[in-house]
Amino acid sequence: MAAARFRTVFDVSGLARPNWFPGHMARGMREIARNLQHIDYVIEVHDARVPVSGRNPLLQALQKPSTLLLNKMDLGDPAVNKIAKARLHEINPRHNVVLTSATLRLERALTLVVDHILANVPAERADKDGEGIHAMIVGMPNVGKSSTINALRRLLTGEGARAKVGPIPGITRAVMQPLHISRDPKIMLIDTPGIMAPHIPNVEVGLKLAAVGTFIDHQVGEALIADYILFSLNLRRKFDYVKRYNMDQPCDDINVFLSALAQHSGLVLKGGLLNTTLAAARFIKDYREGALGRLTLDDAIVEGGLPAIVAAQTAQASSPKASEQARLPPLDEENWNPVDAFDRLRAEEKRLRGFKRRR
Repeated sequence: MAAARFRTVFDVSGLARPNWFPGHMARGMREIARNLQHIDYVIEVHDARVPVSGRNPLLQALQKPSTLLLNKMDLGDPAVNKIAKARLHEINPRHNVVLTSATLRLERALTLVVDHILANVPAERADKDGEGIHAMIVGMPNVGKSSTINALRRLLTGEGARAKVGPIPGITRAVMQPLHISRDPKIMLIDTPGIMAPHIPNVEVGLKLAAVGTFIDHQVGEALIADYILFSLNLRRKFDYVKRYNMDQPCDDINVFLSALAQHSGLVLKGGLLNTTLAAARFIKDYREGALGRLTLDDAIVEGGLPAIVAAQTAQASSPKASEQARLPPLDEENWNPVDAFDRLRAEEKRLRGFKRRR
């Protein structure tokens, strides 16, 4: 299908910004502020597919040694992952930025977190006869905080899970409950509920957060979330869904797409009507589980966006060391065409694969 037939802008006219800041989140923020003086270290867990969107500015303002864990890296675009990590560290050099995934050696990545804790908290705090290090883990709903806690416990004590894990946003509601995750060094981890930013700046940021499962789906609308995911896949020329759903070609009309998916999946109601709501739910689930390819939704708002990815990959092809030293080029927002940028990225990836084979 020709590029010109795909949407390059998602129409948000008439849509309200999704917001979800229930009472337990407000209480959680108050408890965090009240207990902050007793905290030595902060671990912020965030979804790598939205490395910028949805981060709570109140959490970012905490003046404590910290690690930003960009979790679910296996679901995000690997090139964007690297640039997002570099950019976020550049914005806040005090942040220890670590890419993690529950399916890709999470404990190994968390070793870096523990090393950073011990390097940035006074040694006497870690003494097993002292009070111990008090670390706090914070982040949005459904980003993997509980899985991270359980992995830290396994890494440091060999004990099994204690934090409850689930795919529904808001499952962890207990506030400021300490977990003894290590005896030597002595580390207490303070769990908190998933907390959204009190204010979502615009509709598209809300849709990105909805796509990765931060909101409860029906609060935003399954069809709307599915449409934004379809738009994002097409914009980035990620057409794995065509083969997965046995379609003839990519589709950019959500109504046509969901009808075809419902037909393919046998989602038919009484009277022969197609159940497009269930089709949307299946499509959303497939994206969140990585079945439709690795897609980062924040690639164009990380400084430099995709033009920076192309530049970084080109530098790496010519000199691996040069790419480590190169700074990200600024994004020309007025002249940058996302379709052209994705096409260049795709061509550059093919060229780099050929370059690696020649080496």
